[in-house]
Amino acid sequence: MISKSSGKRGRPTTHYVCSGRKTRPGCGCQFERGVPEAVLGDEVLAALREEFLDAEVLQDLVHQTITRWQSAPDEHEAERRARTARLATLDSELGRLST
Repeated sequence: MISKSSGKRGRPTTHYVCSGRKTRPGCGCQFERGVPEAVLGDEVLAALREEFLDAEVLQDLVHQTITRWQSAPDEHEAERRARTARLATLDSELGRLST
């Protein structure tokens, strides 16, 4: 659950709070005032970086992708053509919407 309030000097702050704490007092949640959005966001980004920017993970992903492309090149060419066509369609729609 997201809680928005004013912090020091009237600046808006956002915290993630335990919904169980609000609906079931005494549920055991240790974060009485919630976790600041910036802190939680930084932790989530750090976990994603650790998981996905690991050299071995990236190398495995590249090898899997290359293997998949080599296994069915015609299928991937058709997929590429379909995506290119979709991009052209979206580009023209965007052009119409922006005028």
